[in-house]
Amino acid sequence: MSSRWHEFAKTPISFKYERPSEQFLNQAKAKCQSTLVVDMPGLIVENTYFKSNIEGALPQVRLRAMVADQIKKALSLLQPEYGFVLFDGYRSRQTQYGLFKNFSESIRQKQPSWDETAIYAETRKYVSHPDEIQRFEIPPHNTGGAIDIGLTKNDIILNMGGEFDGLTSISDTDYFEKDFLPESGMTPRDWELAKAHRRILYHSLCNVGFTNYRHEWWHYDLGNCIWAQELGIDWIYGSMD
Repeated sequence: MSSRWHEFAKTPISFKYERPSEQFLNQAKAKCQSTLVVDMPGLIVENTYFKSNIEGALPQVRLRAMVADQIKKALSLLQPEYGFVLFDGYRSRQTQYGLFKNFSESIRQKQPSWDETAIYAETRKYVSHPDEIQRFEIPPHNTGGAIDIGLTKNDIILNMGGEFDGLTSISDTDYFEKDFLPESGMTPRDWELAKAHRRILYHSLCNVGFTNYRHEWWHYDLGNCIWAQELGIDWIYGSMD
């Protein structure tokens, strides 16, 4: 595939996706086995939660084989100096519990006047509770079909305009699609760079079949419940536990 990074950088984020072809769906079903993500050219495997000692986090990142294949295809759409950093993939239910607890506590400290209902509602914007089956029958990351990912250039993680796992509206994927906000504390140049980087990440992944969770610039899905909801089709991947 030829590089399309320049086109991607100029194309706004729209959250509009093409329905997958039957061939794509059949491939996703056939390539459902678990695979370790190691030694992929252009990909830095950060495995953030294991390094942060989140309970239950595994020392290596696992994904569905189809998901790993599509990451490779997305990389082929970029110039050679560009790449991805993979923060997270499959999560056990234990890790999902641990993250929900950590996020809740972080929000509680930032918003001491909030009651537990408000804290729960804000937490679930950024991490699903493994027992909340009304929202997702299976937590997206538990399926091996969700990735937390960023953009790199020459193996340096690029500025995406907000930190990974940031708990503010700046984490919304299309945050920088609005006009420059002087009160943001950013320069106009940094604003435009963040916009371009998010667009490149978004379009490179969505062009190979992923969908994005719009409150998190880093979160992309393929084959799981949240992907299926976005596309209006049936999900493919159940729990990988």
